[in-house]
Amino acid sequence: MADPERDFGMVYDDQGFIQILQSPFFDVDPEVDHTVEGYVARILDTIVLAVEDQLGAVEWHLASDPQKKELNQAVDGLLTDMLISLSEKRW
Repeated sequence: MADPERDFGMVYDDQGFIQILQSPFFDVDPEVDHTVEGYVARILDTIVLAVEDQLGAVEWHLASDPQKKELNQAVDGLLTDMLISLSEKRW
C-alpha cells in the first residue's frame, strides 16, 4: 500500500489515479492554510490535474429544466451565501 507521507500526501487507487477524498494533501491544515484563498491556492493546480486525469475523456453538458427555475435560483443563492461565508472565515 502507498505511504501518503512518502507520496507527498497522495493516495492512489489501483489504476494509479489520485484519490482526492482519501489523500491527506487535500485536508485543511490550519498551520498552513490561514485563509480559504490560501487553501485553494495550495491545492488548485494539483486538484485540477487529478480531475483532468480522471475525467479528461468525459464530455460534460450542463442542462436546465425551465420548470425547476425557482429551485435552481434557491440553490444558487444558498451556494453563493456559503461561498461568501467561507471566504470570510479565517482558520
